[in-house]
Order: sequence, then structure tokens, then C-alpha cells
Amino acid sequence: MLARRPVAFLILCLATLLTAACSHAGEADEPLDPDVLRKIKKLVKGTLAEDTKEREKAWTDIREMGNLVTPGLLELTKQKETTPAMSQSILIALGDSKDPRAGPALLDLLKSPEAAVRKGAARALGDCRYKPASQPLDAVAKNEKENEDVRLFAAVAGAKLGSEASVGALMTLMKSEKSETRSRAVFALGKYGGIKHAAAIESALDDADDSVREDAVEALRLLKEKPAWAGLIKATRDANFKIRGSAMDALHDLTKQKFDREPKIWQEWWEKHKDDPETKPEAKKKDSLKESF
Repeated sequence: MLARRPVAFLILCLATLLTAACSHAGEADEPLDPDVLRKIKKLVKGTLAEDTKEREKAWTDIREMGNLVTPGLLELTKQKETTPAMSQSILIALGDSKDPRAGPALLDLLKSPEAAVRKGAARALGDCRYKPASQPLDAVAKNEKENEDVRLFAAVAGAKLGSEASVGALMTLMKSEKSETRSRAVFALGKYGGIKHAAAIESALDDADDSVREDAVEALRLLKEKPAWAGLIKATRDANFKIRGSAMDALHDLTKQKFDREPKIWQEWWEKHKDDPETKPEAKKKDSLKESF
């Protein structure tokens, strides 16, 4: 949640940082159509509506505006009537835009005194794939004095950009006292860390929290390659039936074996085939071509 500071302080902070950074993006001297700004403002307010359909429509319309939305969002932050809640929607929209022009502004927001703003800026930098943000994100992710949620979002964003330092920060955050942090960290490690981190992800299957083990299974599924299958076999022994089922579903998708949802069958199959060389996609394609002749 946002810190309980006067609304005017947060808006002034957000506007100052974005205005300064906007000049780097080449937007400061370009006039913005007032009708476009009014439309964006209306849509941002719509993202905060109580009605679910209205909120979803507002987000859809913002995304459909494409690159046109970025200068409007940046301009909107300078208006006095922009509330902290609207600012949070603006940060999300800037990330969704995937427009690198937002990068310099978001980098400045990474230094905001508000943790919620820093977290939103980190997420948006990752979504924008703004490469110059890699080192600043690493620094935030590794900073033990930083808010843990901010560190997590920075580590995920840095990992998206291919930073090994941020991947290392995710592994550190897997040891957090908060199960939600451990869960998100292990999932992100599977999504962005690569197969070389299969063992680290597998270790999360020993976590006491069910949600962490569930995300560990999904992370192993995302790795796809055979070194991740051993962990999935391990998960078929989990005390939670949902986790066992998710592990067997993942194994079915990855191995193409059509077994019933019986853990013992999968475990016996693995004992027989765990040392088999993995069949590469190219080899499968060649075999299918041979069979066609």
C-alpha cells in the first residue's frame, strides 16, 4: 500500500521525475492533442471503477491505443488532479505499452521515496524490456535495506532483461520468511532463469508452504528440458494431491507419455528411463520424415 503521505506530495514527486525524464524520450517539445489526453485520463479513471466490466474495458482500450498512449500517460502525471491510485494505473499502463520511450522516466521513478512507486517502476521497466535499466534493477534487487516487495519486482524485471545478477537475487529471495515472496521468486526463476537452475527450483519442493511447491512445479514445467523432469517426479510424491496432479500433468505434456494419473507408474517409468539420452526436437522431426517415406 502507498505510504500515508499527502496526495500533493506524491503527485509532485511523480510529476517532477516524469517531466525530467520525458525530455530524454523526445516528447517534451511535442504537442499533445487535448482530446487524446482527455481520453487517456478518462480511461485511467476507468481502471479504478468498481464495476469489473468497466475496469476491464478501460484496460483493453488503453492497450489498444498502442504507442500513442505513452506521451499521454506521461503528461497526465503532471496534472494536480492525478491521484496516487491513478498513478499506480499509469505505471502499469506504461509497462503494458512496452514503449522504450517510457524507460528514462521509469528509471527516475525507481528512485522515488514511495515503495509502491519503486515497485511499479521496476515492473514496468521489465515489461518495457528497457535494457539500460539492467544495472539499476540489479542494484535494487541486491539491496538488503530495500523493501522486499520492491527487491522482488526489481529482480524479476532484471531477470527478464537477462541479468544473471538479478537471477541470483531471485535465488536469495527464495529464502525469504514470506511464503509469497518465495513462491513468486521460484516461479520467476523457472520462467527467466533457464535450465541450469533446475536444481535450485527443485529444492523448493521441500518448502513447507503448498503455494511455494505449486509454483516450483510450474517453474519446472516452464524449463521443459529433461534435467527438470526429476523434480517433477519428486513432486509426484507430494502430500498434496493437487501438487501431485500438477506434476503428472506437466510430465505428460513434456514427455508425451500417456500414463494414467498414478504416481507409482510415473516413478517406475522414470527409474527405467532417467539415464536415457533426451530426444531432441530436431531428431524427432527427422524420425517423422523417415517414417513418411
